[in-house]
Amino acid sequence: MTGTFLSHDFGMFVRQFFFAAAVIGAYEWVEGTWRALAVFFSIDILGSLLVLFCVLPLLVGLPYTVGEAELLTHDVGMSAGGFGLLGAIVAIRPRRWMLLLLVTLSIVGKMWVEFEAIADTAHMLCLFLGFGLQTFLETKRLARRPAKPSS
Repeated sequence: MTGTFLSHDFGMFVRQFFFAAAVIGAYEWVEGTWRALAVFFSIDILGSLLVLFCVLPLLVGLPYTVGEAELLTHDVGMSAGGFGLLGAIVAIRPRRWMLLLLVTLSIVGKMWVEFEAIADTAHMLCLFLGFGLQTFLETKRLARRPAKPSS
């Protein structure tokens, strides 16, 4: 059901396996299995579609970004959903804005060293999708809680 097991090479498989175990496991520990599955797959699918059909076509023709030939290649792996869950985990942590900034700067640093149009734009977009989705879910959760009686 996910591209975790579709890898370019064994090293990529190992990195994806441990990344998936870490982020899916951490989110599942806090939010439960069904929410982890729903959030992971919805962000993975939505993020991948947005990158392929909305972001990448905007990058074609810009210097040092992506050529038309790259639009015909397909990225594999689970990192879009994984970075979405990473964003969701950041959203429920103390100092979430600082953590979001640090993760964003890490992605930007990787992009500076070697820009991979599909993977890097998916990572950045899905990080923010996950952060936004979890913030929305937390807001709904807080709205459902009964008010504490006043003394």
